[in-house]
Formats: sequence, C-alpha cells, structure tokens
Amino acid sequence: MLRRLMFVVLVLGLRPVIAQESPTEGLKIEPVAVGPFAARVVWPLSGTEKPDLPVWHTFGPRQIASQGYRYDFNRALDIQCPTGTPIHSLADGEVRIAGKHPSYADQVVQVKHYRPSSGDKCGDAGCWYTTFRHLSEVSVKVGDAVKAGDVVGRSGANETGFEYCKFDIRDGGLFQRFAIHPLCVLPYADSGAPKITIDSVNASKTATAVAVTATCPGDEPDLVRVEVAVFDGAKELGRRSYDMNEWNRAFTPEKDGTKILDQQLVHHVNAEPGRFRAGQTLYELTLVFDDLPVVADKRRLIVRAKAIDARGNASTEVERKASR
Repeated sequence: MLRRLMFVVLVLGLRPVIAQESPTEGLKIEPVAVGPFAARVVWPLSGTEKPDLPVWHTFGPRQIASQGYRYDFNRALDIQCPTGTPIHSLADGEVRIAGKHPSYADQVVQVKHYRPSSGDKCGDAGCWYTTFRHLSEVSVKVGDAVKAGDVVGRSGANETGFEYCKFDIRDGGLFQRFAIHPLCVLPYADSGAPKITIDSVNASKTATAVAVTATCPGDEPDLVRVEVAVFDGAKELGRRSYDMNEWNRAFTPEKDGTKILDQQLVHHVNAEPGRFRAGQTLYELTLVFDDLPVVADKRRLIVRAKAIDARGNASTEVERKASR
C-alpha cells in the first residue's frame, strides 16, 4: 500500500494521501440507471430553466478552499448567493422534510418527486428527491404540495459563514448514497463531450498504473465518468471505470455516511481534483488507476481512455503506449 501511495505522489506531484485505502470488500460497483424525472425541471435560484451559473462546487471530487484545500467527495451542487435568496422547488412534488432535522446541522427542505405516469405514487420504481441545506428560512411545511418554481425557503450560510445554495438530487432512495450528479437532471446548454489526456503509463511485473486527466468547461462542470482500457496489441485485457454516480452508490453505505469517499484513494483509484471554484475556465480531475492488467511484452502495451458527461456525450478515445 505504501509503495502505491508513493507512486501516486511521485508520478503526479500530488499531496501525500495520509489515510490508507478504505476497505471495499463486499461493496460492489454496479451500473446506476438515472431517471425518468419530471417533464419540467427548473433551477433553484432562477426558478426557471435558465441555469444558475457559475457553480461554485460541482458533484464529485473537490478541494475545499475554506478548509485548507481538504479533499472530499461532494454530493451536491453549490451555488454562491447572498443569504435570504429565494430557493425554488426543482419540480412538482410533496414536502417531506421542512426545518430542523436530526440528520442536518441547519434548516433543510426535502421534496419528494414522483416519476412521470406514476399516478403520484412511488411504486416499484421509487421516487426521486431534492434536498436543500443550510437554509436561513423555510417557507413550507411537511406534506405541502409544491409546483416547479414554488419558493420553499431562503438560502443561508454554512458553518464557515460561506453564503450559498447547496442542494442535491437523490434518485430512487432517501439516503446520500442515492445522490446523483444534478446535471443529469437539470436543463443546461450542453456544448459537447469532456476532453481527456493520458498523462502516464507505468508497467511493473504485477500491475499497470495509468494516470489520466479529464477536463470540461468551468461553466459546464458535467463530467461523470472516465473509462480506461489496457490492450496487449489488439487484444483487450481489462477495463476500469470511475463513474461518480456509481461510486457514490457503491461506496456510501447507509450506515457509514461519507467516510469512504472522503479519502482520495478508493478501490485502486486515486482522485485528484484541480482547485476549482466559480469563474474558472476549466474543471479538471486527474485519476490514477493502479491495478490494471499486466502485459508481458511492454512493447505491445496500449492504453485507451475516454471521458463521458452527464448527458452521455463521450470524448474522442485517446491512446498511449507504456512509458519507456
């Protein structure tokens, strides 16, 4: 394990990962199918389909500037706004939580939304939920029916005094493990697929380690998935992926909170997000996969990678051979 961490630091110049890799035995990564959602979904600040940009922090790996650039995995969108800004329901639904709740430090509103053609019942497919946190005021009560664009409360600030709107979208369950990238749901002008580069390919006798960097526009931080495949010539030997929705579902157990994904190194993937906040031109995420298959003859080793966004747009697949 120590050797793996040293490799990550040396190859990418990353900050040392202090915590050891989280135990992931028995936690299976499975595909996460999102939706269907409502016919009309709006943004929480505008109350319309006009995006509330720029986003301060997006869904997935991030560094928190106010906490010494501490790493964590964000399950929400964070949008800076003055305290007291009206917060609107994203879609038609029913208020499930309003005000103080033992699971949250501040006032919160959670709205339950029904699937299209569900007859206002969750049914076997389950409902989807929006959760607004750090509210200074709450304008609804439990059981209220709300429409898309209705005001449910007013924004507040977190424990550091940062004023913003923080909200997540949970698909098919109440807990944080059901949170998905909100841009899988919210309307926005999609300019196309993310970009990806293969930074390094290093092969040993026991594993192949690959570092890749995916980027997307800072005002469109919709990266969701990165895929890496190893080939022995034309033969594919193995493929790994890092999918934010899938990893949150797999590695955020209901009784374990956020502990696993708040470490950078999880399940043989080290996540190193760039220092991102509103106004930056690029959102950047570097990933190091350290347990890819071995190719006996390095001259035949080929790695291919691609990045995919919340709309399913895939980048052009890039290719690189082993470092000599």
